[in-house]
Amino acid sequence: MSQITSLRFSYGYGNSTGLYKVRVGDYHSLVPEEYEEEYAVDKIVLHPRYRADSNDYDLALVHVSGHRAHRGVTGDCVTLSRFVLPACLPVRREKVPKGTANCYITGWGDT
Repeated sequence: MSQITSLRFSYGYGNSTGLYKVRVGDYHSLVPEEYEEEYAVDKIVLHPRYRADSNDYDLALVHVSGHRAHRGVTGDCVTLSRFVLPACLPVRREKVPKGTANCYITGWGDT
């Protein structure tokens, strides 16, 4: 089974899957850590309303092949750990109990 994740899309790099890797478990982006892994991308699906001249809808779904893209190692799916966890989304029309936070958002970049 492979994984799907999302990313802020950068048109300057194009949408060729060979140009991208998905890194999970990365805390310090400039410091390699023992629990981070990189995976190859085998499909990119841009938002249908994406335009290169705008930050609107600047998001893509990325299908991760499940093959580790470094250290000459191939593996199965992304392995969940205390450093790698899914971002669980509510099901459609799910009601959030009053008095609880609706969502938590994290991000990066200029969007």
